[in-house]
Parts: sequence; structure tokens; C-alpha cells
Amino acid sequence: MKKLYVCSTVYHLIVALLKINLEEYNKIVLLDGIVDAEKFCLRLNEIDGIEAVVFTDNLVYSRYPIYKQEQLDMMDKLLEKVKEIYMFIDANHIGWYLHRKKINYHLLEDGYNCFLYPSQHKYSWWRFFLKGIPKVHGYSKYCIDIEANSIAGIPRDSRYNKFIEVPRKQLFEEMEVSKKEIIFNLFDYEPIKIQQPSVLILTQPLHSDVQWGMSYEEHIQFYSKIVEKYSDYHIYLKVHPRDYTDYSKFNATILSNSYPIEILDIFGEHKFNIGITHSSTALDFLNCVEEKIVLFDLKDMT
Repeated sequence: MKKLYVCSTVYHLIVALLKINLEEYNKIVLLDGIVDAEKFCLRLNEIDGIEAVVFTDNLVYSRYPIYKQEQLDMMDKLLEKVKEIYMFIDANHIGWYLHRKKINYHLLEDGYNCFLYPSQHKYSWWRFFLKGIPKVHGYSKYCIDIEANSIAGIPRDSRYNKFIEVPRKQLFEEMEVSKKEIIFNLFDYEPIKIQQPSVLILTQPLHSDVQWGMSYEEHIQFYSKIVEKYSDYHIYLKVHPRDYTDYSKFNATILSNSYPIEILDIFGEHKFNIGITHSSTALDFLNCVEEKIVLFDLKDMT
């Protein structure tokens, strides 16, 4: 029987690889929003104990979605002989299908300490009753448990008893050499030499994530102002996996969106003097950054 991991980002993929037991049989589903998903799929299928597939997540949520028979067959095949299902995000096509079929699943933390943030707490109950949209973020009765880096500070809502504390740093620190080799080969990572003094800026798709209410122009201006502020530093711009903005005109070294930022901690002796993010929880995780700055508003920039 298989364990199935549904990955929406390359960070999810790394966590899934660290958690799986290669002596067992595992299935990894890569949603097509992942950059280079097809390439990763081919490489994962070369590893004993892993079956990987790319899945198109294009469902429009409604009470009575219209599925073609081939779509239903695809979902059935995806879950064939699967014993346990692990989701990082349950607000997607597969999450809806699990809800419809009344199939239980485990929810893993989407990002480092993400359940401390309001966007992971709120649920529009009226939308569920009016449209039949499944409850997400672990509220669903089909969500068995929720794995989080830490449960300290997590609101005591209806999900609280589902939370299980599994420190992410421990997971990375206890990484087996064989897993490290798999990750290195998977991402084609080329170590970089950091020039000092240095600033690492973690971008986010602020213009496409509706909760921030930014236009594309405001998004560009936000990061250009930070680059301008730290012009005396060597600037390294780590592009978020879902950020497709062209930063080529920025006076900065651009780090690809095809690998997760955690790679910098896993490989090499990278050290940045300053790390800056708008609101990414990934910055909290990094050991390679000395001073960490969360900058919601440019007015807070000193």
C-alpha cells in the first residue's frame, strides 16, 4: 500500500522527500503550478520507492462541478492502492475530490509556522452553505490531523485537537546523506559565492495574491525601493516559486524560482548579513541569515 503526498510547491516536495521511507512505496503528486514539474517528475520516477505524476489543478469550485469521465477515472487511478494521503494545501482539486468521496487525509504545514497567520484561521462558512465549497485549512471533518512546526500561539479553534507538533528544523537537521544527494540532483543546484556585505531579499507574488491588494506596478515599486535602500550591499533576490516577475533590470543577483530557499541552508556555507521579506515565513527558518527583517510597509524601512 502507498503513501501519497500532494505537493503544490517545491518546498512541499523537499519536505515530502525528507518524510518518506524509500524502503516503502510512495506516490508523489506534483501540481502543475510547480516550475519544471515535468522535469522533477521524470527524475523522481528514476528513484526506487517513488512513483511521481504531474496533475493539472484547474478545478473551479462549485456545489455541482461537472466532471468528464476521464477526469473521474484519473482521480480514481491517482488514489489507487493508496493507504494514507498527505496534503500541504487542501483547497485544491484533489482536496475537493477527497471531500466529495469522504476520504480521510492528513494535512502538513504549507509553510514554516503558517498556522500562526490569520489567512490560515479564517473560513467563510457562508460560502460552504451557499456553494458547497469544502472546508479547508484543516477544518474539514475528513482531515484527520494537522502537522505543524510548533503549536505555540496557534488559536484554540475547532481544529486545535488535530494539531501535532513536528519541528521542521529537526527534520532538516536529521537529513540522511542519501536524501541530500537526491535533493541536490533533483534541483540542479549550483552553489553560489556570497559577496559581503550582503542582503537576501525573498520575493513573493504580491500582485497576484489577492490578500495584499497590490497592482503589478506597486509590486515592482515595493522591491525596487528595497534594492535602492540597500544599494551599498551586494543584493541577492531569491524569487518565490510562484513569482514570475521579470527582475532582470534590478541591480541584484537573481536566484532562480525553480528551487526553494531552504536549499541555501542545506548546501554550502552561505551567510547573508541581512534577510528581508514582506511576509514570507521561510525567513524564520533560515540559519544562513544574521539579521531578519519583515517589511509589510515600506514606511517601516529605516
